[in-house]
Amino acid sequence: MWHTPELVLIGIMWLNCSALWIALLCLSVQAQIRILTPDTLKSSFVKNNGIINGGTAIFGAPYFGEHVLGRLRSGRGIGKLAQMAGYEVSALAGREKCKDEDYTLLDLPGGNIESGEQIHDIFVIEHGTFCSACQKVRVAQGKGAKAVILIDPSGDDDKKVEQKLLGDDGWGNEVNIPSILVSKHTGDLLLKAMENQQVVVELAWDIPQSAVVSVDFWWSSGSKEAQEFLVRFKESAEVLGHRMQFVPHYYVFDVSLNVGSTMGELCTDIFETAGGVRHCAPDPDGPGPITGADVANEDVRQICLWHRTATSPDVMVDGLYSEHWWTYVTSVYNRCPLKEPTRALRFGSKACSYNLMGTIDIDTNVIDRCVTRHADQLLEESARHVAWSEQALRINGWMYRGALDPEIVLKAVCSGFAEPPFACQELLNGWFRRGFMLLRHRVVRTLTYNTFTWLIVAICFLSVVNCFLYRRHIVKLVNRQMREEVMLEVQSQMADYAKLEGSSI
Repeated sequence: MWHTPELVLIGIMWLNCSALWIALLCLSVQAQIRILTPDTLKSSFVKNNGIINGGTAIFGAPYFGEHVLGRLRSGRGIGKLAQMAGYEVSALAGREKCKDEDYTLLDLPGGNIESGEQIHDIFVIEHGTFCSACQKVRVAQGKGAKAVILIDPSGDDDKKVEQKLLGDDGWGNEVNIPSILVSKHTGDLLLKAMENQQVVVELAWDIPQSAVVSVDFWWSSGSKEAQEFLVRFKESAEVLGHRMQFVPHYYVFDVSLNVGSTMGELCTDIFETAGGVRHCAPDPDGPGPITGADVANEDVRQICLWHRTATSPDVMVDGLYSEHWWTYVTSVYNRCPLKEPTRALRFGSKACSYNLMGTIDIDTNVIDRCVTRHADQLLEESARHVAWSEQALRINGWMYRGALDPEIVLKAVCSGFAEPPFACQELLNGWFRRGFMLLRHRVVRTLTYNTFTWLIVAICFLSVVNCFLYRRHIVKLVNRQMREEVMLEVQSQMADYAKLEGSSI
């Protein structure tokens, strides 16, 4: 039987998840396929000027500004289609392209377009259900594909497919080429056009822009490097606020119970799934006192903290932001050091974590209920939705490949705005303007920019007046001291003169 507090908590959780889902829909990224030839195929997408939008993938995510020019190749069907696509006909029947031996590609002569740019091979493959999309892309990569277009089998329309995100199956770190998911209707048009002529397209991944920039950050709470980045990036995140939706993801991996028992202290014993797996995290200090189990337990507390405190004034126009999460994750290493000898005061300790939360006005009862009831679900979700590396950053759905430097990341974030906010101009234009912006944010966060500007002007004016008055005071003080010294000198001279007059000489 559900009690009223539990129903309220479930309602809050549902609203937070709904807000996140709506915001992600508003911010979802669309990969683009631009049809170059033939014109008959281009005319099928005349409403979009020959451009096809599709969903992207977590694995093999494209880099900013990346373009791939190529001819489409596919293994669907036999006969003329197979010959045009460069497949051996005998290798096509009953194969799902999940293994290397499922199909063989014939070597086709390379080519260039008029600009001299090389034409690559872009595979068109039906997604299917026999293996993961990541597996199919990995096999295609081994056969020389520079990109893969996957056809969604669900029959969903183009708009729904554009919002889909292909997940990693755990081997995504081996995929180095991008992939795009298109609807079945669009895929059928591509395949039909390939039956009679060569199809040349350009796959583009320009920096996507939106009113709110979505930033996904994969990390482990035990990573000192990631924590240092968050500490230095915190002020920029606070200034941008709900204009940037910063979503943390945690690197967690699953192992079976029998394997988990042989992995030392990497896995938590508290949260075991009904499916017979244990959740594990990397050990941050090797032979040190912190274990992977400590990190996994800390991960789930931080996940609950974000889900329970991330809010949005208007989910249709604002991103989710949690001031409590930023304050906690940038303070936990100082309050709960890795090398603290006392267990209750060390990183990973529930007692130390909750004590810190209490000092920043976080209701630990809410967090504790979330951990107790939803830890398994949250950790399992983290284990399923991994990125291309343990520590990864994605901006508006696009892979970030630069250094994990706060200023460089901020530049990439600001480039993702359709209309960069004034805060970006201030934060990126010199140390003085940045310092002025941060001072305004720290001291008078509730004041408007104009109010703060007039306040600074008033302070400067009063400072000038104060300097003027102080100068007058100093001048008067010096004049008075000079007069006193002159009078003392005159009195001294008069005294000497009086002695001379009274002498007998």
